[in-house]
Amino acid sequence: MTVRVLVVGMNAFDSGKTHLALQVMRATTSHGIRAEYFKPVSGHNLWYRHDHTLRCVEEGLPFSYDASVVRGEFSSEVPVAVANPVHRITAPHLLDTPSRVPPTTLSIAGWESTFVLERITEARDGGYHSWVLLADGLLESGGVLADHDVVTGLVRGAEVVPVASMEEVMEFEAGHLDTAVERSFHVVERAADVVVIESFGDSAWPWEHLDRADHVLAVGPGHLFVLDPERFRRAVDVLHHGPGPVRALTCSKACEYVRPIERVLLRPGQPLPGPVIDMLLGGDTQERVIRPV
Repeated sequence: MTVRVLVVGMNAFDSGKTHLALQVMRATTSHGIRAEYFKPVSGHNLWYRHDHTLRCVEEGLPFSYDASVVRGEFSSEVPVAVANPVHRITAPHLLDTPSRVPPTTLSIAGWESTFVLERITEARDGGYHSWVLLADGLLESGGVLADHDVVTGLVRGAEVVPVASMEEVMEFEAGHLDTAVERSFHVVERAADVVVIESFGDSAWPWEHLDRADHVLAVGPGHLFVLDPERFRRAVDVLHHGPGPVRALTCSKACEYVRPIERVLLRPGQPLPGPVIDMLLGGDTQERVIRPV
């Protein structure tokens, strides 16, 4: 059975999840163990990640910058659309004056983060199918800082679903996102002995149907906390209630109910500490790492 290593962030931004995921990948592959990276949900802003956006256009689909960093070091036979099944793109809304923000039904986190599109990919019969939720009305009106040719290059080969509000986005997600992520994850899991699952932002649990994690690593600047996976999952179950998605629950909230097994101080430029590697490898033996602890 494939071992699942869940990496969660203590902060909404710049926790160091991707850096830690890379270190885990290096530690496992250096022992001859097959490792894959899975980024279930991600997103980027056209303004802040312009160069990466152009790379997405070259590839013909929007995908995670973090996934591109990992794949720059570790190749995979799994299509990036499957290893990163959900990716959202935002962009700044155009303003008339600095003090007047036009009303919009597609704002996510202020005027500089307005919904442009979201790709949701579901693995199917050796291939995959992608939907792209597209704010076509907003784009056609010129109300957002997004180049038409760039957006056109991001939706090639996908089934386009026009949306006019975040309510429509969430409604489509409710019927498709978790199933798409789960089916894509199974493809990734079948290709590896270890799957490193990098959560989104400071989300504690990245999707509804993830039934277990064998290791949970919470990371923040200079800090790594090893958490008991069963207790962490129980905390998520207790705290997640209501109609919202489980991924809305933050790591900091879940960690209020789980005492860390170990705290490790991280140093810039240094590899993953030996005790953490030993834990992941089950005492430096490949026999242990290819089954859950």
